[in-house]
Amino acid sequence: YLLISFGIFCMIQAYFRASSPYRTQASVLLVGAIAPLAASLLSLSDIEPFAFMDTTPFGFTVSGLALAWGLFLLRLLDVVPVARDSVINNMPDAMFVLNTLNRVVDMNPAAEKILGQPASEVLGQPASQVIEENLGLFDDAENIVYGRSEIVVTSENTQVPYELNVAAVFEENGRQAGRLVMLRDITDRKRADTAINHRIEFEKTISTISSRLVGIADINEAIDDSLKSIGIFSGARQSHLFFLNEEGTHVDNTHEWCADGVLPNISELQNLNVISMMYWIKLLREGQVVTIFDVSEMPDGTQNEKQFLEQQGITSFLAVPLFVEQKLEGFIGLENIDNPKGWTAADLLLLRTCSDVMGNAFERNRAENRIRDANRELQTALEQLKSSQAQLMQSDKLAAIGQLVSGVAHELNNPLMAISGTVELMQVYVNDDLAKEDLQNLHSNTMRATSIVSNLLSFARKSEPEKKYISINETIESVIRLRSYELNLDDIELVEYLDDTLPNTMADFQQLQQVFLNFIINAEQAIKEAHGKGKIFIQTRLTGDYVRIDFIDDGPGIPHEVKARIFEPFFTTKDVGKGTGLGLSICYGIIQEHNGQISVESAVGKGTTFSIELPVTGKSTVTYHEKLENSNFDDQLDRILNVQGGDEWHE
Repeated sequence: YLLISFGIFCMIQAYFRASSPYRTQASVLLVGAIAPLAASLLSLSDIEPFAFMDTTPFGFTVSGLALAWGLFLLRLLDVVPVARDSVINNMPDAMFVLNTLNRVVDMNPAAEKILGQPASEVLGQPASQVIEENLGLFDDAENIVYGRSEIVVTSENTQVPYELNVAAVFEENGRQAGRLVMLRDITDRKRADTAINHRIEFEKTISTISSRLVGIADINEAIDDSLKSIGIFSGARQSHLFFLNEEGTHVDNTHEWCADGVLPNISELQNLNVISMMYWIKLLREGQVVTIFDVSEMPDGTQNEKQFLEQQGITSFLAVPLFVEQKLEGFIGLENIDNPKGWTAADLLLLRTCSDVMGNAFERNRAENRIRDANRELQTALEQLKSSQAQLMQSDKLAAIGQLVSGVAHELNNPLMAISGTVELMQVYVNDDLAKEDLQNLHSNTMRATSIVSNLLSFARKSEPEKKYISINETIESVIRLRSYELNLDDIELVEYLDDTLPNTMADFQQLQQVFLNFIINAEQAIKEAHGKGKIFIQTRLTGDYVRIDFIDDGPGIPHEVKARIFEPFFTTKDVGKGTGLGLSICYGIIQEHNGQISVESAVGKGTTFSIELPVTGKSTVTYHEKLENSNFDDQLDRILNVQGGDEWHE
C-alpha cells in the first residue's frame, strides 16, 4: 500500500507539471493507479454495503479500462512527451502553439523568456492578449499570415530582430488543429550580414577612390569626390584635406565635404598657425594617427587642439597623415559635430588607404608636371639650337660671300679708278656741251660703281676694328644730329629713351655710327613709303652684361618669308638703283666683329624692331640724358606695334 501511495503521489505531481496536451494522459494513469487502491480500501472498510463485498476485482477492472483508454485512444506509449522534454524544451527558438480558438495551448521555455511570464500564466489565454499586446507581432492575431518573415521585438529598451515562422498544425484526419508560431533570434546573423555588407561597401569605396585618382584629368574634383565617399561610408558629418605650406608653419584647408545640413567653413580654415595643432603635427610627422572619440574628454596638454575643435563645434575627430615623396604635406580628417562618435577600424583603414592613394596621385601629378617642364625646356633648347645653327650657317654663308666679294672688288677697283680719272681729264679738254653731259653721266655711274666696290670691300674686310672706350648714347646722338634735318623734312618724329647709367664699352665709334645710321635711314624710308609720316623710337638699356639698343618704327613691317633673308648680301626688295642689298649685311658683320648679336622682330602691319646687344667691357658710366621710365617706353611701344602699314619692307 505504501508503494502504491508513493506512486500515486508522483503521478499527481506529474499531472500538475504536465502541459495541457499531456494532462489527459496523466489523468488516465492516475485513475488506473487509484482505482485498485480505492477498491481494496472500500472492501476493508465498515462502510455499508462494501463491508461484506470484495471490490478489488471491480477496482482492477476500472484500472484496466483506464489503461486501455490511455494506450489506444491517448497514445500513452508514444515518445511525444520524451521528445518534447529533450528537444522542444531545450530548443533556443521560441515556440507558441495556438488552437483553433486562437488560444495559447503550449509554449516552451524560450517563449517564456521572451514574454517574461511563466507558462502557467499564459496557457489558455487568447493569442491577442499574449502575442499581440506583449510582443506586438500582429495587427490581428486571428489573421496571422502563414510563412516566413522578419520582425523586430522591443524588450527592455532593446530591439532584437527575429525570424517569424507561422505554420498550420493538422490532425491525422486532415482537420486543422491549430497553428504553430516560431520565433528565432537572428541577431548574430544580422550582425554577420551587416559586417559582410560593410566590408563590400568598404572595398567598393576603396575601388572607386583608387580609380578616381588614377588617370585623372582634374585632381581637385577627384579629391572632392573622394572626401565625399569617405564621409558617407564612415557616417561622419565633415571631411577635410589640409596642406602645410613650404615652411611648415601654417596649414590651409584646400578641400572640404559637408553632409546635408552642415554649413561649409573652408574659407575660415586658411593660413592656420600650426601652433594651434602642434601636438597633432608632431604625431603626424611620426606617421601616427590622431584619434579623438570625445573632444570634451581630451587630456591635458592638448588645450590648443581642444580649443580649435570646440571653436568649430567638432565633437569627434580622426586624422591621418598625408605623405608625398616621403614628406609630410598635410593630413586628411573626419569630424562629427552632432554627438561623439566611436571611430571604427574600418574608418581608420579607409582613411589610411585613401591617404596613400592621394599621396601617390600627388606624386604622379608632380612627376608629370616636372616631365612637362623638362619637355618645354628641351623644346626651348632645341629651338635655340636650331636658331644657333641657322646663325652659324648664315655666318658661314656671309664669310664665303665675303671672300668672293673681296677678290671681285679688288679686281674691279683698279679699272674703275682708271675710268674715273680718264673721264675727269676728258671733261677738262672737251668743249662740246652734249659730250660734256655724256661724260658727266659716265662719271656719275663710275662713282656709283666705285661706291659699290667700296661697300663690298668694307663688307669683306677682315681687319680688326679700332676699338676704344666710347659711350653708346653719344654715338646715337651723333647719328641723330646727322639725320635730324631729313627726319623733320619727312615729318618723322624720333623719340629717344637713352639710359644715362649705361657704362662705357670697347667699340669702334665709326663702325657703330655706320650701323645706327643704316637702321635710321631704313626706318625713315619704310615709314615714308608706307604712310608719309610716323615715329622712330630708340631705346638703350643694360641687360646683364650687355648693352641693348632697340630701333623701333611704325612702318609696314617685314613679311616672314623676307625676314629670314634680310642679312644676306645683295638681297633687297627695293627698286633698281635704290639699294645694293649690302647695308644690313655690313651691319651684321660689324656687330659680329664686336662679339655682339643682332636680331629683328617684325610682322606685316605692326612695324619692325631691330635689336643689338653689345658686351660691356668698360667700368665707368656717363650721365648724358635724364633717365626715362620704362613704363613710358612700353606704352609707346604698344602703340607702335599696333599701327597698320602697307605691304612694303625696308632693309
